[in-house]
Amino acid sequence: MADKLDHLLTDYFSGKLESEMRLRKLELQYHNNHDENVGGGRMQNNLTRVAETTMIHIESDPKLQLYAYQKEIIETVLSIMPDNVVRVVKSFYGSKNSLIAISMDEHISERTVRA
Repeated sequence: MADKLDHLLTDYFSGKLESEMRLRKLELQYHNNHDENVGGGRMQNNLTRVAETTMIHIESDPKLQLYAYQKEIIETVLSIMPDNVVRVVKSFYGSKNSLIAISMDEHISERTVRA
């Protein structure tokens, strides 16, 4: 669980999570050849609404919803944390500083940084 959380926070602070969201939206925009006519036969009065279909696929995509959910949770938690804790988390996950370097920058003990 901790490794998964570490990976998620690293992705968030490095910008990878945001780029994954943009990449997934582009993927859904340009690969919209989903055939919903499973039963065979020809459709009568076929009206294709590409923009609407693309928006429906983007809004209902489970992978994109998961990315958005994760981003929203991280931003919510960071907004209620004290400023010094946010600086420590950003420094550790975003800048990849060591615990000792962070403790020296923030003038706190290494144990406090680890906690």
